[in-house]
Amino acid sequence: MIQWHNSRARYKMETGKKKFAVVGVIIGVVVILIITLICFLAKPSESKDFLFLTPTLTYEMPSFRLSTPCTMAQHPHHLVRYAVAGLYSGSLLICGGGGFGASLTLLSSCHTLSNQTWVQTDSLPAPTAGAAVSQSSGGILVTGGLTNKGLTNHTQTYSGAGWTRGPDLPVKVTYHCQVDIGGEEVIISGGGIDDDGSDSARVFSLQGGRWTELPPMNTSRDGHACAVAQNQLWVMGGYGTATVEIMDITTKVWRNGPDLPREMYGGQAVVYRGELYAVHNEGQVWRLTKDVWETVATITGYKGRPIQAVVVNIADLC
Repeated sequence: MIQWHNSRARYKMETGKKKFAVVGVIIGVVVILIITLICFLAKPSESKDFLFLTPTLTYEMPSFRLSTPCTMAQHPHHLVRYAVAGLYSGSLLICGGGGFGASLTLLSSCHTLSNQTWVQTDSLPAPTAGAAVSQSSGGILVTGGLTNKGLTNHTQTYSGAGWTRGPDLPVKVTYHCQVDIGGEEVIISGGGIDDDGSDSARVFSLQGGRWTELPPMNTSRDGHACAVAQNQLWVMGGYGTATVEIMDITTKVWRNGPDLPREMYGGQAVVYRGELYAVHNEGQVWRLTKDVWETVATITGYKGRPIQAVVVNIADLC
C-alpha cells in the first residue's frame, strides 16, 4: 500500500514537472512573438513609397500626407531650387540648382543620400539650374538648363562613375520637360529656348545617340510638367496655361486632353501605381479619373519646384 502511494506521488510530481515545462515553453514562445511584433511595428514597412520633393518635404503615397520616414541630415544646400534629382542604384541623387540668398548662385555640386547622410559625389560639368532630367537603366540623363554663360544645349549622363557628355540638343533650352518613354528613347518638350528664353512648342526625341525633331505641341510652354501614362506622353500646364496635351507614343500624334482646374507653372506630374497626378506649385494635388481632374489632397510646405519630384521607396531613404 505504501509502495503504491509512493509511486502515485512520484507520478504526480513528474506530471507536474512536465506541465510546468510545457507552460514555460508556451510563455517563451509568446514572449518571442511579442518581441518580434514590437520590432516589426517599430521598423517602417519596406513597402511604403514616398514622393520626395525636397530634403525636408516627403509625402507618403498615395495619401500625399507629409511624413518623416526617418531622420535625414540637412542637405548642404537646403534652399536650393530648380535642381535635378533621380535614383541611381537605389541611391537618391540631387545635383545643381540655384542657391537662393542675397543673389542667385548657380551650383554644380551633386550629393547622394547614404545612410541618411548627404555625401558629395561627382559634380555636374558646369553650374546649372533649370535643367531637365530622366532616368533609365543606363543612368540619369540631364539636359539643357541655365548656366553662368546663359542657356545651354549640353547633355550629360551619370552612370555611377562621373558624368559622360552626350549629343548636344538642337536648341539651347531651360525649364523644359523630359521623360524616358522606354525602348531607349527620351523625349523633351517645350521650355524657354535660345538666349531670349522664348516659350517653345518644339519637341525632340533622343534615340540611338541622335536628336530628332517630332511634331510640335499646339501650345508653347515652359515650366510645365510631363509624364508617361497609359502609353501616352502627357504634357500639362506651363506659364499662363492650364491646358493639357497628349501624344501617342507610337504614332507621335498630339491631341488635346482635359484642362487642369487652374493654371500651373512649376508644378509636377507624377505617375503612381498607374494613376496620373498633377501637383500644383501652390500645393493642390489632382488625380486624373475618367478624364476629369479631381482634388485628392493639398500638401503643406510646398512652393514651386525645388527639384523634379521623385517617387522613392522607404529603403531608398532609410
